Amino acid sequence: MTEDEVNMRRRAFLKQSAISAGFLLIGVQVPGVSASRRVGHGDQLVTDAFVRLAPDNSVTLLMNHAEFGNGAYTSLSMMVAEELDLDWELISLEAAPTEPEYYSPLFGEYLTAGSVSTASSFMPMRLAGARTRSLLLEAAARHWETDVSRLTTAASHVYAADGRRIAYGDLIPVIRDLKLSPPIEVTLKDPADYRILGKPTRRIEAREKLDGSAIYGVDVRLPGMLYGVVKRPPVYGAHVVSFEAGAARRLRGVVKVKAIDAGVVVLARDYWTARKGAELVEVTWDNRHLDRLSTTGFVSEYRELSQQPGMVAEDIGDARRVLAESAHSYEAVYEMPYLAHATMEPMNCTAIVEADHCQVWTGTQYQSNDRTVVAKLLGLPESSVTINRTLMGGSFGRRASKSADYVTDAVQAANGEGQPVQIIWSREEDIRGGHYRPLFVHRLRGALDNAGYPMAWHQTVVGQSIMQHTKHDPAYMVRGMDIYSLDGCLQEPFGV
Repeated sequence: MTEDEVNMRRRAFLKQSAISAGFLLIGVQVPGVSASRRVGHGDQLVTDAFVRLAPDNSVTLLMNHAEFGNGAYTSLSMMVAEELDLDWELISLEAAPTEPEYYSPLFGEYLTAGSVSTASSFMPMRLAGARTRSLLLEAAARHWETDVSRLTTAASHVYAADGRRIAYGDLIPVIRDLKLSPPIEVTLKDPADYRILGKPTRRIEAREKLDGSAIYGVDVRLPGMLYGVVKRPPVYGAHVVSFEAGAARRLRGVVKVKAIDAGVVVLARDYWTARKGAELVEVTWDNRHLDRLSTTGFVSEYRELSQQPGMVAEDIGDARRVLAESAHSYEAVYEMPYLAHATMEPMNCTAIVEADHCQVWTGTQYQSNDRTVVAKLLGLPESSVTINRTLMGGSFGRRASKSADYVTDAVQAANGEGQPVQIIWSREEDIRGGHYRPLFVHRLRGALDNAGYPMAWHQTVVGQSIMQHTKHDPAYMVRGMDIYSLDGCLQEPFGV
């Protein structure tokens, strides 16, 4: 692929992203929020899809990006707080529901990935804050019968030039009585006036993490909840043929043992009993000949493929000729092995399945996909599946599973039980049965001139596609090549 072709594809992707971004901006405009929602949640006033004001002057911000140590909750809150002049101590957070108005402007899905949360949310979240501030200023001006230009805001209050002040929460009745709505067009702050953005700020969820009140997926507790442990195959991808669970069923506290797609799950009143029961289950597996595969074999195959001609992703100049003629050429092969994500918080998910609804509690980066997968699995409409996102103890991409494997484990385990089931993966299960980052082999050849400066660079990349067979095929799959897997190779900024 030529440089022009690559640029064209990237422009197409950015154009698609811009369309999605425009959609999200509609989501943060009050006209895009139904009148019934603007009335509020209880006594709260919903001024925007992301902002809810309460009479006690607290504000709830809805987070449409996941928090797993990446700081997304803090950075998004800072954006709103800056434009709305909020008191940082009065902010509380909720995970936004799985609805299109909260989807990522870049991905067009409810997905946190690619280190783009801050960049993609910078305008939408600031606009949400600025529009709400304008609404409050208008309400205060009407209330005091003065001009908006004579008012200022700070620390969740509106101030008048004569010294009067009023809390944001006290303006809720005024807004409702006058049926005021935030303006669409607003002026954002000049960066020179920032008091929060760009300044040292306490992590907004730090206190809860320090005092133990923060809720991660593994902390979820529901009435009547069972714990499940899955006996997973010794060979990745193997299926259950049959199993013997007599010894497991005799353990006090074991409720049920049954087969699911991932293996055989033992349900018990507590995690430890479920784990001991899983150790006692004897399973006959169909390895589907997958036991013939090995990492060593894959590495050898990839190394061999790296020496053969492949599809051309980018071709600038005549690197082959320069390499052939150079007296100073070098070659190196780099292997990026299969890597377990090894999240600090064990992989986990809790689910309850009812006749016409399924509810899931888990830490997830990809909840729109999780909802789609669960709905298809149970034969339910997506509107009948609720994903409750919690904090996560690390993810590194593991909780953005295309197959939603750790979610479907819990859903299948809970299906037919009439009570919630929580599946927790041990570290051993995670290493043996979890999804790994794919193996890649890079073969690099370079040529230097007599002064030691690079003259040519040729790179061959062999690996498994990350984006193929996902919703992102149109943006990332170019003539059979996954350009996401070629990040760092294409369009290098160096003059080589």
